[in-house]
Parts: sequence; C-alpha cells; structure tokens
Amino acid sequence: MNLADRDMFLAAIHAAPDDDAPRLVFTDWLEENGEEERAEFIRIQIAMKQEYEKNQRMTARQDILFLRQKELFQLPWADVARECGAGVMATFSRGFPNYLNLSVSQFVDLGKSFGAWVGPNTKVRLFDGHLKLERIAKLRETTYLRRLSLDGHEENGSLVEKDLTAFLSGPFLENLLEFGFRVDSSKSANYSEDRLIGSIVSASSLTQLRNLDLSAIRISAKGAKLLATAPRLASLRSLNLSRSPLSRNAVKAIANSKYLRGLTRLILDIAEMDEENVARLRAAFPSGVVQTRYGKVIV
Repeated sequence: MNLADRDMFLAAIHAAPDDDAPRLVFTDWLEENGEEERAEFIRIQIAMKQEYEKNQRMTARQDILFLRQKELFQLPWADVARECGAGVMATFSRGFPNYLNLSVSQFVDLGKSFGAWVGPNTKVRLFDGHLKLERIAKLRETTYLRRLSLDGHEENGSLVEKDLTAFLSGPFLENLLEFGFRVDSSKSANYSEDRLIGSIVSASSLTQLRNLDLSAIRISAKGAKLLATAPRLASLRSLNLSRSPLSRNAVKAIANSKYLRGLTRLILDIAEMDEENVARLRAAFPSGVVQTRYGKVIV
C-alpha cells in the first residue's frame, strides 16, 4: 500500500469536505488496495445521504443500505474505529467518524495507519498523555490531527505544562484547525498560564488554526496581549475565553488587535466582567461575534 497516494486522496477529501466526489475516488483506491469492505461502507453512507436528500424521507432503498452497512461495520476492518471511540455507525458521516477517542499510546501504536481514519470533521481526543506528549511531538503522524482536544483530567495521568509545551513545539501541526486542552495546574509547581499562551503563539508549525479553546485557563492581561499580537493567530475564527473575567487591559489588547479581526465568535463568561469592558469588546467586533459560553449573543 502506497501511503503517499493514500494521503494525497485524503488531502483532496479534506480540501473539499462537502463534495462526495473525492470520497468516491478514495473508495476506488481502497478497493484496488485490498480494502473492499471499507470502500463499500463509504459508498453506502454516501448513497444513503443522497437518497435522503433526493426524497426528504426514509425510503425502502435506505433501509436496505442501512442493513448492509450494519453488516459491514461488524467486520474486522472497523476494529480500529471501535477501539478508538467510534463504536457505532451513528458516529460516522459519509464514511468517516465524527469522533475518535484514544490514548497517546494508541496514537503511537497506530502510526501511519491513523491518518486513514481522520475525516474533515473528525474530532480527536487524546488522553493519558501525562509526561508522554513529548514522545509524539516530533512524530510525522501529528500532521493527521485537524480537530484536537488534549484531555488532562485522568486520574494519575493529568497533563502538565511540560506536556502541552512539548506537543506545541512539534514541527507537524500545520493541518491543525481546532485546538483545546485541559491541563492540571496542581501537578506542576512552576505552572504558568502565560507560558502556556506563549507556547501557543510561538508554535511555528501552527499556521492554520481556526478554533482555539482556552476555556481551561484564566487569561491575564499579559496573556491577552500575547494573543492579540500574534500574527499566527490571524487565521482564528473562534476564540473561547469563557473562564477568564478579562481585565480592562486584557480587553483593550483584544479590542485593538489587528490579528483578531477575523473572529466570528468570541466566547466569554461575562458574570465577573465589568459591563464597560463587555461593551468595549462588543463595539470592537461585528454584531453577533461576542457570545456567552452558552452560545447566547451579547447584545
């Protein structure tokens, strides 16, 4: 199996997430490389979607297709998906899982085969990374990560600042579009949220990030300035600061940032924020951009 060819077909799928054609081309390649069952599964899911769009209701043909995909999903080709949190067909959309949940060790073990399971909308949660993320920082396989959450709430395995900074130093994060994390401050005596922000804005391979979830930490004025003056964050469309009662200086930095002009969603928890600061942020961005963490637009 030529993985370079596989990755080329997958790149085409990621470049056109709403187009069925690249997925169908990929199924031809899968079939030619001995993965007929997975190829059929993807084709069936695409056919079911097209059938529903055509009729706007469930049809007898959809029932037949559903039963066939159910048979296929019980076969060994889907073992990886089941082991990584995509254990039911409902988690799949047009042939790819919407969600994968795996440990850092599983990620390492899967190696290059992992890429075949990540679709344009696949959210990956990596857990059990305590003092292990440095192992994967320089793995080329991290290039397959597009929507990532690093979970730091496992008992005896919580992430610390060192884990996050090591991961962000990796050279293969250019495809990462969405990033969030949970880090345990109690596990590190030298924990610094400003340093975590510094690691994010200085990550040289993090060039296409669109959604950044910082709801796990509290942003200081210094941290806000780091975010506001980072050219690499000009690609951001969503920024979640919902744990941070932003100070006046933090608000000023964000409101005046030329690199955060492209935001279409800025999520805040306004319960502890001064009304004047909220008003300043609301005035700095187009209507509807500033929201509460519950998705309510601040008007």
